[in-house]
Amino acid sequence: NTVLQAISHIRTHLFSPLPENFKGLSPTKVSEILQFRARIPPYVPIPLINALLAAPTSTAKEIAELCASGELRKLHVSSRERKDEGGVVPTEYLYRLVRESELNQELKEKFINTLKANATSAELPGHLFEKAEVRELMDAGFLTLPSSFRYDSAMEEVGKSTLTSMCSVAVSGTAAAVGGRGVVTKIGYSSRMPAAVVVEPAEYAVSLPTLGPLLAVLRSARRVFLEMLRKGRNGGETEKVLRERWDGGATAGRCRKWRELKGLHWEGVVGECLGRGECELFEVVGIGLGVR
Repeated sequence: NTVLQAISHIRTHLFSPLPENFKGLSPTKVSEILQFRARIPPYVPIPLINALLAAPTSTAKEIAELCASGELRKLHVSSRERKDEGGVVPTEYLYRLVRESELNQELKEKFINTLKANATSAELPGHLFEKAEVRELMDAGFLTLPSSFRYDSAMEEVGKSTLTSMCSVAVSGTAAAVGGRGVVTKIGYSSRMPAAVVVEPAEYAVSLPTLGPLLAVLRSARRVFLEMLRKGRNGGETEKVLRERWDGGATAGRCRKWRELKGLHWEGVVGECLGRGECELFEVVGIGLGVR
């Protein structure tokens, strides 16, 4: 199987079909789930690809080749999760979002040309843009602070509207994750800000304005699943038992998979955890596969 085949499979099976006759789901919940699925980007986490293909070295090489050819774009938005390898989206999807955005035409063209010139990089040098352009791109959700960004402790004296307090409760990949509209001004792009606290990252991570909600669901799903494992016997359980708990059995509409996680498929959450090295499969004698 190739990376593109794996991506196609994941995108098709990442979320389960809605229960027959929407059993156990209110009309409001059904509407919420459908709207969520319609808005999320065709983003595929790299750990999921690795779990499916089980060949991380060759997979990384193929992803790099697809990025260099302009078919895929790698995204690695800021995250506190050290195991986060990011993911990929079709490059044309990103270009379409830029073209359909409210950015001025000149900046749209400049941003797309810069993306093309840095096809294999998940981050773009800050010096390629004017400060006002960086602010606009961040407000639009196309740039965010890189995971390597560090700021001077003096920023903490500015008050509660600092980078830390603005980012700590927001979802990665959204404008809110970098403080919402006008955040760049708040962290040093204003002449009113004391010079001692002006910190400008050398690079900015490429992002998507529609990515945050999907990342939030994936992150929550991993927490829920790993908690299920910890409650199992010796930190694990058979695949059959875990899958039944995840899917909710006869009370599917009332389980967390549907109440909170938009119907994320069992393969999606297990694949993410496997690809991140957060769990492993093992053989249960006389029963079959287990997860721990």
